[in-house]
Amino acid sequence: MPVHDRPLTPAARRVLQTASELFYERGIGSVGMELIAAEAGVTKKTVYDRFGSKDALILAYLRARDERWRAFTTGRIAEAAAPASGCSPRSTPSASGWPPSPGAAARW
Repeated sequence: MPVHDRPLTPAARRVLQTASELFYERGIGSVGMELIAAEAGVTKKTVYDRFGSKDALILAYLRARDERWRAFTTGRIAEAAAPASGCSPRSTPSASGWPPSPGAAARW
């Protein structure tokens, strides 16, 4: 079974959360596996056992970020589509900057 198809253990979730924060704050290329392991409180062996490689960890990070973004946008679209009492169409989120610009999406 490929690494990305296995359910995440608590340690793997901690590694992914830590990597996500570090990748976002410092940039993917600036963060090494040693730092991720140390910040997550696991050994480097655990990181590699759970993800296989830095590339696989980056892929898991990007997938999780994509899932969060899609959930966010789906929720906002549902809110915008729901009838709002006392609101004109111009005051709905869809008319006030929705969807976000590509730059705003990249910063999220």
